Amino acid sequence: MNVIGIDIGTTTIGVSAVDSKSGETVKSITVNSESFIPTKNTYEKIQSVDTIVGKVMTLLDTIMSE
Repeated sequence: MNVIGIDIGTTTIGVSAVDSKSGETVKSITVNSESFIPTKNTYEKIQSVDTIVGKVMTLLDTIMSE
């Protein structure tokens, strides 16, 4: 059986499938999050939850179909 791990970072989002018996990575995909929302304040770093969730769902669909 494979298990899936998700890493949601500020610049990238990654998904990996790992064989639960051997610990071997079966497949790993990483993409840029591209989720920052521009603001007028230079000290703010705001991200779009909808963008992040959409990318995670796409990555999960991709890795599960393979």
